[in-house]
Amino acid sequence: MQNTIHKLEDDIINKIAAGEVVERPASVVKELIENAIDADSTRIVITIKDGGKKLVKVSDNGHGIAAADLTLAVARHATSKIAGFDDIYHLKTKGFRGEALASICSVAKVSLGSKVKGCDASELIMEGGQFIDQRACAHADGTTVTVKYLFYQTPARLKFLKTSATEQSHIVDVVTRLALSHPHIGFALYDNDRPLIEVNEKQDLKSRCISLLGKDLAGYLYEFSGEAEGMNMHGYLGHPQVARSQRFQTHFFVNSRSVNDKILWHAAMEAYRDLLMRGKYPVLVLNLFVDENTIDVNVHPQKSEIRFHHSQQVHHFVCKTIRQRLTGAPWLDGGGGGAATKRDDRSPLPAFISQGQRAEGDTATQPAHTGDDRISGALNEWSHRFFDTTQAADKEEYTHLEQKQIQFGRTKYAAMNPIGQLLGTYILCDTGSEFVIIDQHAAHERVGFEKLLQQFTAGAIPSDPLLIPETFDLKPSDCDILKQYIDEIKTFGIEVEFFGGQTFVIKALPHILENKVDLKKFLLDVIDDIKATGALVSLKDRLHKVLATMACHSQIRANHHLTLPEMTALLKELDEYQFTDFCPHGRPVCVVIPKDELERWFKRVGA
Repeated sequence: MQNTIHKLEDDIINKIAAGEVVERPASVVKELIENAIDADSTRIVITIKDGGKKLVKVSDNGHGIAAADLTLAVARHATSKIAGFDDIYHLKTKGFRGEALASICSVAKVSLGSKVKGCDASELIMEGGQFIDQRACAHADGTTVTVKYLFYQTPARLKFLKTSATEQSHIVDVVTRLALSHPHIGFALYDNDRPLIEVNEKQDLKSRCISLLGKDLAGYLYEFSGEAEGMNMHGYLGHPQVARSQRFQTHFFVNSRSVNDKILWHAAMEAYRDLLMRGKYPVLVLNLFVDENTIDVNVHPQKSEIRFHHSQQVHHFVCKTIRQRLTGAPWLDGGGGGAATKRDDRSPLPAFISQGQRAEGDTATQPAHTGDDRISGALNEWSHRFFDTTQAADKEEYTHLEQKQIQFGRTKYAAMNPIGQLLGTYILCDTGSEFVIIDQHAAHERVGFEKLLQQFTAGAIPSDPLLIPETFDLKPSDCDILKQYIDEIKTFGIEVEFFGGQTFVIKALPHILENKVDLKKFLLDVIDDIKATGALVSLKDRLHKVLATMACHSQIRANHHLTLPEMTALLKELDEYQFTDFCPHGRPVCVVIPKDELERWFKRVGA
């Protein structure tokens, strides 16, 4: 009988492995740069053509590869980074499995030139996984890997690549993340000799963040750091007002390895709770350092995911550290943010916030039409004409600059002099050097929210017994989790008891949650959060949303006329609570128009 099981050829094995490691040109760039980093390079230059489909070339000034080792370097599972199985749990390098070069060589035309200091340089030529030649060459100390015509032997893979522009954007993202996690290394990325990224090794991390993530962040980035048992972190967080609509500027690194980790995502978003509008994500660069023995970096073929052995401690540490820095409101006293970028003198436009679409949950009514509408309408028309004539890059910068918050380290709310009200919605204040506009609904909503939150934290919002206790069953694994957290859940006013077997009973709820949640689904969400993060994220989210809604519905609305004493009282209250720069839905409470801005409007500059 003929055997039906047979061993695959090495060539086929390599191509299968390449499918795991090499997804697109950006994967090649990532693997080659990580090898260069592991070689102790201080300068890495990347050149691409056609989005990396025709060419990816990575040159470094690292310690190089000896001529005798070049053929081993492209062999599968050949590596200089581990010697035994236990080394996997003490990794300090980016790559270690010896798959990257072998996989790349199997699906492209590759030349590998390298020189070790004091030795002769050599170059290895591979095509489609086959050895072609090895010869002497001229090369400086370090290594150059040139990858041409990726997937040229596998047209089915090639056709799934996107446009050159899309592939280029993925490469830019990879280089950006690696440059942020290794600020001591210089990086240069060129597309057909056109520079896309250029950062030098002498640049500090903050300057590098601004260079790579956007010049509009100058003055809006704040340093933070923290230390706990076996963990420490360092990074920069962005002012909530420069939050992005996509996640691409929220970067997490663990031991300088870029990761996309749900534990860290949960922790960061919880730290920014009540400061961001829905659909907005913070600008954040966070590098967390932990003991290599407490993480598993080999849970994903491309090592983009990680597993923490103590996820609950990590979540708590990251969230607490970022939240404490935000609680200190670093933008109030400069806090490492630096001076704000100076506005272009071409623009006499004030720092008005667009009153287009309000945040979800904000039920403030629109102001009634008055004669002042003609003024605001004219300003809107003028601003549209102005922005239509500016460059696209300038538009993004102006968007953030025009939403700049007042620097309250210089002027407290209570020290402001309210001079009147505009459109029944905005409180106008004079600080002596600035003109401040405050959204009365957003301000009062924040004060009300903080009062409710304090009452809830102090236990002043009691739970009410249910007239008919609600029972529900869980699968065994979920039962064990819920039983461990019953006491902690009770601190939120939710009384759950284990009834026996797989059954639980809900006996009491805080008044603010009654008739507002599907209780079983709610607790299942809580259990899922505990599995993912070791924290009661859904429970906190639900309570915060309810408190924010209560604050919104119980506070001063737009188009509500206030007396000067009422305005003064509101300003004093704003100084008594945290995060009063924002309403609970993330909208700004106020904007500022500096004196020099006013003088530019009326052409008084230099007068």
